[in-house]
Amino acid sequence: MKKLPQIFLFFIVPTIILFSQNDIKHLTEKLESANENEKVNLLLLIAEKYSDDSLSSSIKYANNALLLSKEINFIDGVISSYNMLGKISFKKKDFVEALKNYENAFNKITDSNKAKYYAEVVSSIAKIYLASGIYDKALENYLELLNFYRSAKDRNGEAFTLGYIGDIYSNIQSGKNALKYLKEALRIAEEINDDVRISTILNSLGGVYIEIIKDYKSAEEYYSRALSLSEKIDYKLGIAKAYHNLGLVYYYKKDLKTALSYHKQSLDFVIKSNINEGLAFNFNSIAEIYLEEGQVDSAIEYFYKALEVSSREKILILISENYKGLADSFKKKNNLAKALEYLELYNEIREKINNEKVNDRINELFIQYEIKSKESENEYLKRENAIQKKYLVFLLILGLIIILGFLHRYIYIKRLNKQLQELNATKDKLFSIIGHDLKNPFGTLINFSEILIEDYLELSDEEKITYLHMINEASQTGHEILDNLLQWSKTQSGKLEFVPQKILIQEIIDANISFLLSSAKKKGIELTSSSKDDKTEVFADKLMLKTIMRNLIGNAIKFSVKGGSIRISTKTNGKFIEIIVSDNGVGINSESKAKLFNPSVFHSTTGTSNEQGTGLGLLLCKEFVEKNGGKIWVESEVGKGSDFIFTVPLYQSA
Repeated sequence: MKKLPQIFLFFIVPTIILFSQNDIKHLTEKLESANENEKVNLLLLIAEKYSDDSLSSSIKYANNALLLSKEINFIDGVISSYNMLGKISFKKKDFVEALKNYENAFNKITDSNKAKYYAEVVSSIAKIYLASGIYDKALENYLELLNFYRSAKDRNGEAFTLGYIGDIYSNIQSGKNALKYLKEALRIAEEINDDVRISTILNSLGGVYIEIIKDYKSAEEYYSRALSLSEKIDYKLGIAKAYHNLGLVYYYKKDLKTALSYHKQSLDFVIKSNINEGLAFNFNSIAEIYLEEGQVDSAIEYFYKALEVSSREKILILISENYKGLADSFKKKNNLAKALEYLELYNEIREKINNEKVNDRINELFIQYEIKSKESENEYLKRENAIQKKYLVFLLILGLIIILGFLHRYIYIKRLNKQLQELNATKDKLFSIIGHDLKNPFGTLINFSEILIEDYLELSDEEKITYLHMINEASQTGHEILDNLLQWSKTQSGKLEFVPQKILIQEIIDANISFLLSSAKKKGIELTSSSKDDKTEVFADKLMLKTIMRNLIGNAIKFSVKGGSIRISTKTNGKFIEIIVSDNGVGINSESKAKLFNPSVFHSTTGTSNEQGTGLGLLLCKEFVEKNGGKIWVESEVGKGSDFIFTVPLYQSA
């Protein structure tokens, strides 16, 4: 089923005086007594009169107007003559010649006559590119036209051009861009109360939803709005289009009865308005519905009606559709001879359409060739004009390049040396961690496990439990150091995967409290969360979030005094959530605070019960927090405790 096409109304700024009712003979007689400027305008009027019946005569008078305009240096006449020749060539479908004429007109436009001619010429050029299927060039010209209307504060022209850009995007199946420009056009049309344009844009918006997005509900809403407005202002073309388009919606929804009703209402308005193209499309749509319903005789009747009008109007695509419909209809009636006859006609028309497409493609290639030739010529002239300048600045640029090269190398070597120093410092610290910090817990494990093995029978139960606790603590310390080392090495080599997902933050908090609760109890520390019923969801990497929480809570335990307390709380801050790990421990002085998150320092201190640390945990926290798009900082006062605070993004539902 074919959609009733949009009626494209090109916004033309008048450049010649309007027709009188005098015939060509009377206009020709007036040439004898007219002055030279008037003669140009009369010649163009005669060319316009001939353009419907005799293109050769029309070209003759337009060329005479051009020659006279050049002879008397009448710039307005030159522009109007080229413009007329462009229109004639366009009617002949000679797009290459039409483009040459319009560009000749464009080249004569100056600041003094821009307001009078610019819009017409640029829109005509855009029309040629559009007809040739060169959509990028059509868009380029319409965007230039849009800027012109905006600078001139012409809201009417702006709405027109935006609508046209939206329709182009619709033609190339770019639904997002089509909606963007059409909705902007709609907003302006509503501001200036242009009801006819509003109706047209609403129909175009419906077309985007039905043809590209396949959102039939939204399409129906826009078509219904177009129908309501068109009926209110008695805009018959708008009513006919809206009824037809609503019929398409119900056809796609398989509600053939409602679709048929809308198409018949559209047909009534098309007949009243004498819109022959709309007549052909509605006949065809009605025929296809009858065929799908199995009312073959009615389908044949309307296919014949559609064929008659589309043949008269030379709408090849619709002629082919009607032949195909008739072939299918007669096949259903078992009249195979008739079916074959119309199928052959269908194939014949399709071949003709394909030939026209080939010709259009040839036209497109010619136009593209002309564009490239023109661009090449302009580039050649630019190169000729610039070649002397290039020789003059060559030595200066060469010298500058040499200087910049030396400067760049100096900066590069200096930066490289700094990076090497930092890497060496990091390497030394990591070896220190491996050689010293990691060695201590393993030494404890070996010593106490040997005592248990060798003196197990002599040891009291109380001594065995003490040694096992010490082995357990050393194991946990070693595991923590080793885990941090492995994760740090992955971050530095880029091998640690970042997999953000929706996470309930309270689950992470609760899991880490459970994991570290025994360590807290050993020091008599109360470990609690103030957000037990919090259902807040974040969007972060789960493994990284667990590591951050484990290190921050572990540090809080390490630097809290016996009998102290640690509290984990949360606070929403815009699109982020703040997670706060608070302790009432020893606190941190200003000098130490400055070193905490410095990757070149690895600052560490001994805990309140002589717990060992590497400083690596906080660096990991910083890396992971920033990887998840958040920030981390500390607020602390010596003797009163510390608040380690970090943020992660909240989960944003679609």
